[in-house]
Amino acid sequence: MKKDMEFSAENRGNIVGMVSNFIEGISIADALNQTECAGHITREMLSDFVRENYQNYAIVYKRNGEPKHKVKAEKPHITPVSIPSELSSYAKEIAAMPVLPDPDPVFTDFSKGISGERLYGDREKSVLVYSFKNTQNNRFKLSFYFPFGTLNEKKLELALGYLRYLGTDSLSANDLSLAEYAKALSFDFSVSENSVCLSISGLQQNFKDALPLFCGLILHAQNDPEAYRGFAEACCKNLSDQKKDPSSIQNAAVARALYGSPDNYFTHRLSRDEILQTNPQELTDLIHELPSYLHDIVYYGPAESVLSDLQEGLAPLYANTDPVKSFPEAVHYTIVPPKENQIYLVNYPSASNATVMLLRPDEICNPPLLAFSALYNAYAQQSAMRELREKQGLGYVAS
Repeated sequence: MKKDMEFSAENRGNIVGMVSNFIEGISIADALNQTECAGHITREMLSDFVRENYQNYAIVYKRNGEPKHKVKAEKPHITPVSIPSELSSYAKEIAAMPVLPDPDPVFTDFSKGISGERLYGDREKSVLVYSFKNTQNNRFKLSFYFPFGTLNEKKLELALGYLRYLGTDSLSANDLSLAEYAKALSFDFSVSENSVCLSISGLQQNFKDALPLFCGLILHAQNDPEAYRGFAEACCKNLSDQKKDPSSIQNAAVARALYGSPDNYFTHRLSRDEILQTNPQELTDLIHELPSYLHDIVYYGPAESVLSDLQEGLAPLYANTDPVKSFPEAVHYTIVPPKENQIYLVNYPSASNATVMLLRPDEICNPPLLAFSALYNAYAQQSAMRELREKQGLGYVAS
């Protein structure tokens, strides 16, 4: 339900929803009241429904290893498909519909739509809070943005991934998850090459309850060596899987071509040995120290002002009066344009397909070419690839 609400906040989500409702025969009134109706469903109602309708059950055993009697089907050859060039009657009916006039675009004036206020006055360690009003629903999202990332410290990604498995000094990891679920809250932690984002989202009526949970997790996340062992093994397996994943292999090849070296943005990550040898206490210490670094807060929600609530609810995060810390300088990689045309062939060890990349000397940023490639991939590619893949029976994709 939460994901549906987030998706419906996007125009694309609204259109997909309208199409789905049309296909399934769901009226607009029922679709709009779906969330409200779900809010009246109690745990007892769900339990009664399950008892009445799901009395029978089945036990499925998952067995490990290769099946002894596996039947392998031969892959059929790709055959050309006859694609009619004329429009169907349904398509003609849609094409004959009157075209509505183009709506006038509305551009947000960020100087008026977004307000900035200092959380703790003008003192050195004050935090700038940006507010943007949500006029579509009663949901909020509170984000903490830090101007550093994995290029500054490789272990940031490991620390934030590990944080999802931890509890606090007063709540176990399971109790914390139950508390989030009970208040319909969602904590999200992400890190990129140049930034870190910690965010809380949920219903506005639970905004005040979310702040102490978040502060407790950041300040008092408890190290759990056993949880880290399982997390580290999962990270190592992910590294191993990436070496076999076609998209990951292609991204590595693109980075190698752009930067002219195996040492680049894509390979700037912890190795398997570094992950296994990391002391998890070092990661929790890194999490505890995050509020001590320079950062901004962004609030998107229906409230007119949340500054007083933030000042009270986030006070534990900023109780330390030490000066603001500076993160280590970021590592920089430079794109090396080729001096002549180059062709790269990416061969995937576990697949029968391959990728051919053409790299030519040009400007680092060419807006007309970027616009052309975006339009081609969004529109022309579909018809061009349909001719190659279905009509001609060839397995090619170009972008």
